[in-house]
Amino acid sequence: MKSQVPFPFLLSLFCGAISQQIRYTIPEELAKGSWVGNLAKDLGLSIQELPARKLRVSAEDYFNVSLESWDLLVNSRIDREKICRRKLECAPEVKMVAENPMNVFHLVVIIQDINDNASHFVTKGIDLEICESALPGVKFPLDSAQDADVEGNSLKLYTINPNQHFSLSTKESPDGSKYPELLLEKPLDREYQSSHRLILTPWMAGTHL
Repeated sequence: MKSQVPFPFLLSLFCGAISQQIRYTIPEELAKGSWVGNLAKDLGLSIQELPARKLRVSAEDYFNVSLESWDLLVNSRIDREKICRRKLECAPEVKMVAENPMNVFHLVVIIQDINDNASHFVTKGIDLEICESALPGVKFPLDSAQDADVEGNSLKLYTINPNQHFSLSTKESPDGSKYPELLLEKPLDREYQSSHRLILTPWMAGTHL
């Protein structure tokens, strides 16, 4: 019977340390000192009792707490792509530990993407060899541009300069990324014109490279 006593005792301690989860949403790249939320209000704690609670926050590289107002503040600029790469939701969890009594508060800070990365191609140009006998309608998938932004700020479509031989469409890969596809519209005549120079442009969120 003695071996069964510690279990309910430990369970009561753990239950006392479990607390609610608070969610905040901020855009990436906020300046140091930017306001995220007021912890005293959102956690239901009295400002008078907070000094005795000895709050400690994880993720100190990104956030800190003002001991005067008990606001959660940005401690350094947050690069969403560096933390979460291309994940659709970037929500690092921040833990806050309070003593007297012991409580663990879970803060989820959702980092929204902003259009802070320009699309770019890995190479400066694409050399494409096409046989003169190629028939109109043949398609040529091209390399896609690189873009670290996601969702509404990601790359939308590609265009080329107007010409009589080629048109361009934007296709979507299984992973959701966009790539350009060149379509031959008119037969080629090597004796008349041996090469064609096209300008490929990626467009994203109302602007382009």
